[in-house]
Amino acid sequence: MASAAELLDFAKPVGVMLVAVLHMLEDNERPGEIVDRFMAAVPPGSFLVISHLSADHYAEADKAADVYEEASSRLYLRSRAAVGSLFGGLPVEDPGAVVWTSQWHPDSDTPPVDSPGGASLWCGIARKPLLR
Repeated sequence: MASAAELLDFAKPVGVMLVAVLHMLEDNERPGEIVDRFMAAVPPGSFLVISHLSADHYAEADKAADVYEEASSRLYLRSRAAVGSLFGGLPVEDPGAVVWTSQWHPDSDTPPVDSPGGASLWCGIARKPLLR
């Protein structure tokens, strides 16, 4: 955060974008605590964006993760509920829940779909409450 403060003005809200990174962390690395530390360090009004590979989409999710068995970093797929818990209780913005990336079109007239389509990523945006 000290390095980021050289470029960012932490007197104003910022965006913390954890896009396609948290699924590289095992549960014992406590990804939720990492998110909590980031959000504790940023000012009120800051946004949190998370996208995460889904354990709910593939009938054979273990096979998708096995592809990374020999890679420098493994994949740890998580359920929708587990991804939702990474927001640490912050209020999730419209559409109001963790959804498939193909469902997250707040400015679109196209109705949301119930399946991930070609993307099997859960995503959401939350905002750290403003102080009152």
